[in-house]
Amino acid sequence: MLDWLPAGTELRRDVRAADWVVSKLRPWDPEGVRLGSFAPRGFEMYARIFHPAGYRPAFSEAPDPDSCVRWAALGADRGIRLSADVSFSEISGIGPEDQHGLDDIGPSDGQLPPVTCEALSRILRSHTKTPHVCWFCLWEGNGAYWSTSHSPLYPDGASASEIQRYWALGKAEDAYLAATPRVEAQARSYFLLRGPLVAACAIEPAGWYVSPNIWWPDDRSWIVVTEVDGFSTYIGGTRTAIEDVVASSELEAIEVPLSVRMDPGPYRPRWR
Repeated sequence: MLDWLPAGTELRRDVRAADWVVSKLRPWDPEGVRLGSFAPRGFEMYARIFHPAGYRPAFSEAPDPDSCVRWAALGADRGIRLSADVSFSEISGIGPEDQHGLDDIGPSDGQLPPVTCEALSRILRSHTKTPHVCWFCLWEGNGAYWSTSHSPLYPDGASASEIQRYWALGKAEDAYLAATPRVEAQARSYFLLRGPLVAACAIEPAGWYVSPNIWWPDDRSWIVVTEVDGFSTYIGGTRTAIEDVVASSELEAIEVPLSVRMDPGPYRPRWR
C-alpha cells in the first residue's frame, strides 16, 4: 500500500515488538525531559550525536561538505566546550528567537542528515547479529506521511486525470495510516516498520527524506533515538559500540548518562 517504503520493509499492525522499549522509559521530568524518557534503560553506555550545523536540506540531495560545521568548532569561537546537555544556542550564540539565524546555520531538527545516518549505520552493522531485521518507529505527526500536509508527488507533464489519481492515492494512504495501530509512548505515538538496517537511511515519503525517531535491531543490541524537536540523536548500546561511535571521524559524538536532559532543539529549554 505504501510504495515509498524501502525494499524489504513493511508497516506493522502488530506493534508489540516495541513493548520492551516503552516499558523501560522513565516518566517525563517537569524540570527538563531526560534521555531516559526516550531511550530505554539497561544499556552499558549512551552517547549523544550532534547533528552538523549548516545542513538542513528539505529533500535527500547530496550535502555540500563545505556547508557542514561541527558544534565543537562553533563552541571554540565562543570559548565553550561540548558537554552532555549543551544546547545549540549556547554553542552558537544563536537564540531560539532568531529564526533567520537558525535557518542559516541551524542543524537538522528531528532527523539525522542522510550522511550522518549512513555513517552511523555502517558502525552499528558490526554491533548486531540481526542487521537483516530491524525495527523503526516513525512519529505519526510528521507531515511527510500525510497527503493533507503536502501536494502529491506526480511526474512533470501529468494530465489532469493523472493528477487526480495521485490525489486519490494519497487519500487512500491517509486512510490506511489512520487505521494502523501505533506504538504509544508517554507523549509520542509512532508507526512501526520492520525491515533491514539499510532502510534506516532510505525512507522517503512523497520524496521527502526522513530518518526514524527510534530504531533498533531485532537482537536489541543497541537503540537509536532522535526526538522530533531535537538537534541531536542519542544511542544506547554496548560499551564497544558506543566507543566506536564516539571515536568515529565521521560523527561528532560524546558519551552521556541516561539521566542527561534532552537536547531542546530550536526551542528554549525550561531548565536554562
